[in-house]
Amino acid sequence: MNAKEHANLLSIFSWVYAGIQGIFVLIFFLLVVVYGGLGIAMAFTAKNSEAAGLVVFGFFVFFFGLIFLFGLICMIANIRMGRQLRGHRRPTQRSMMVVGILNCMSWVCGGIFLMPFGIALGAYGIWFGVSDTGRAFLEGREPHPPYPALYQQGQMYPQQWQ
Repeated sequence: MNAKEHANLLSIFSWVYAGIQGIFVLIFFLLVVVYGGLGIAMAFTAKNSEAAGLVVFGFFVFFFGLIFLFGLICMIANIRMGRQLRGHRRPTQRSMMVVGILNCMSWVCGGIFLMPFGIALGAYGIWFGVSDTGRAFLEGREPHPPYPALYQQGQMYPQQWQ
């Protein structure tokens, strides 16, 4: 496969993964809304002795809210990466690494269901970002052809075919 085919495949996987991740982000958003509403209802009907329960309940709302925000950031990063890989403005190597690391960590949002897909997509993105072919594609230049057989025999030097 050449670099353009890798980039197209990576962009398709990013969009599909962003869609799957969007479902889990929506679930966590609904949890935040429901638990937040229950917390507000509990706050209006609470007695002084139930204050510790409100603190624990607030902690859970805050925790699910952080998971929602992390999932939303990962989802937006995947959509953006997919668009940049297909568009004229290519992503940088640094952004490829950041999105790859976010995808490897995205099990936080989807748990065991998203973990294998996120790690596979993250590893593929990191590999593409650090490979010679991927770096050449991201920089907008053509990758070097493989070394000719003459170079292996010592009759040709890399400066002659660059």
